[in-house]
Amino acid sequence: AYINIAYHFTDMHRKYMGIVAVVLSSLVCIALFLLARRWVEKKKYTGLSKGTTSEGRVIEPGVLMKVSAYLYMIFIAILVLLIPVVLGLAAFSRRWVFEPLPTYWTLDNFRAILQESPLLIQNTFVFSGLALVFGVVFGLPAAYLIVRTRVPGKDALDFMITLMLAFPGMAVGVSYLLAFWHGIPLATHWIIMPIALFTRRLPYFLRMAHSSYLQLDISLEEASEVSGVGKFRTFMNISLPLLLKGVLVGVVMFFVMAFQEISTAIFLYRGGWETLPIGIFLNWHRGMEFGIAAAMAFLMIVITFILLLIIARISGGILKAAWGPGGT
Repeated sequence: AYINIAYHFTDMHRKYMGIVAVVLSSLVCIALFLLARRWVEKKKYTGLSKGTTSEGRVIEPGVLMKVSAYLYMIFIAILVLLIPVVLGLAAFSRRWVFEPLPTYWTLDNFRAILQESPLLIQNTFVFSGLALVFGVVFGLPAAYLIVRTRVPGKDALDFMITLMLAFPGMAVGVSYLLAFWHGIPLATHWIIMPIALFTRRLPYFLRMAHSSYLQLDISLEEASEVSGVGKFRTFMNISLPLLLKGVLVGVVMFFVMAFQEISTAIFLYRGGWETLPIGIFLNWHRGMEFGIAAAMAFLMIVITFILLLIIARISGGILKAAWGPGGT
């Protein structure tokens, strides 16, 4: 789809072949999403206990189970750690193709990024930051409407935002490219990039804000309002401080996901709008710039790792509740 649309944009036959491929993949994803949602809604889970609760019985594994568990954990660890290790070796080497390990170490790849492509880093943070602002401005009120009000259509709002999870990133990129190319020509302005990133990742922030509202005892807000305090002051003095922890987790997670997005942005970017993920793709596509692409990817891993540490530090039990059953 990307090749037909991006490289054959003036060839109407190839372009529409790519668009049809996007539509078909979107329909498949939406169908799977609706089936999964319907299956989950049919299930009802209830925890029953008599008297005081106790810890579950711990099964002492046998030798064979222990060995199998260790081998499984080692296998998973190798698969995960292989990514940063290989990228790190490639990023700090001049050229690594046939040798088992690099033979020449250098910082030239990182120097090239800072000297020749500083705009990629700037664009990545600016676009992700603006998308985050849009997410907070629209996500918090949407979560409030869904959890705290009985406004008609709130369930439809929840469904429509969550439905975005079913759309492939390329579907979002292509639809925005076609919708905003003429009439409202947002696709010709850089603002389309943060708008697309915001739309793509809004469901994740909504779930985090949704779970934060569910964990907030509504009786605290009601007691404040009964005492004569208005809704705005109640929100600022009671709700917001209690919501802050979960909102911060959602903010950082939203930024991380927008920071890494490429499947949508690759269809929308123009010269001067490149981000780090797009820069990785372009340098890899050139064939001879793998070191620079690896350095960009390694830099993204480091930044993402730092942000994930922040999430782990402040999250507590927020992440466990984010995708749990909702309330009314």
